[in-house]
Amino acid sequence: MLAPNDEFAHEPPSPIPAGWQENWYLLGWDIERRAGFSLHLGRIPGEDRLAAKACVLCLDEVAVTSIDAPLAAGLKAPGLEIDIDPFRTWRVALEGADDQGRPLGIDVAVESLLPPVDWREALASLMASGTERDHYEVGARFTGRLAVDGAAIDVDGLVVRDHTWGVRGYGALDEAWWTPMVFTDPEPAYFTGVSVRYGDRWIGTSIAVDASGTRVIPAHEVALLDGEAGPAGYRSVAVRAALVEVAATVAAHAHVPYPEWADGFWLNDAFCSAEWNGRSGFGIVELNRIER
Repeated sequence: MLAPNDEFAHEPPSPIPAGWQENWYLLGWDIERRAGFSLHLGRIPGEDRLAAKACVLCLDEVAVTSIDAPLAAGLKAPGLEIDIDPFRTWRVALEGADDQGRPLGIDVAVESLLPPVDWREALASLMASGTERDHYEVGARFTGRLAVDGAAIDVDGLVVRDHTWGVRGYGALDEAWWTPMVFTDPEPAYFTGVSVRYGDRWIGTSIAVDASGTRVIPAHEVALLDGEAGPAGYRSVAVRAALVEVAATVAAHAHVPYPEWADGFWLNDAFCSAEWNGRSGFGIVELNRIER
């Protein structure tokens, strides 16, 4: 069972295994204003550092920045402040500059709409090498302001966030999809899944949460309806798992390399509007790949 303390940093095993790290990821999108953000926080105790990457998408601009700082108490680094009320509210403030020197900013409150979705059972059944076993996700709403290059916009949208800890070794996989999605109409619901390719073999699993409860479904498929599987290459998809089918239409892409996770590794986050059994919401359709 997850406990409030699980929102915060965990002590790694001693001695610290190679590749052990702890990660928090937030991805939000305001469908009406076509603005959003992502923030990935990587706590790497074996190297005594916090590695963060942020992306702001607003006013037809996409700005990406990186932070590399010594570990400190909490999730803090120069220009970054995070305050956490476990499983209820995250307050995130970031000020920095992107790779072109343009200032960017995130100042948002993230309010949970649903209890955390615990992935431990699903990941244990998946038996995918290179993936951590401790992972949960939360569907939420965010409000606040985003800024790029001196221009700011007020935002009110939906967000998915996750938290993972353990040994991360993605060098064994070739390709993967991750599809966390939160729905609010007519009531909060959540759908998420992952499928991983090793050579010619795909394995996957999904979790669906609605008024009927939580279901772990041993299936997950992303079918491309428009576009191709590549950076900023897909425009609409169908995500399928047994009797569940979600339609996702891409509003914007954020393509970010993570060579520190594996040589040639990158991920492409597609910020999408999503529909599931009459519900509307927001989702991420994330493609991960290693270019060999």
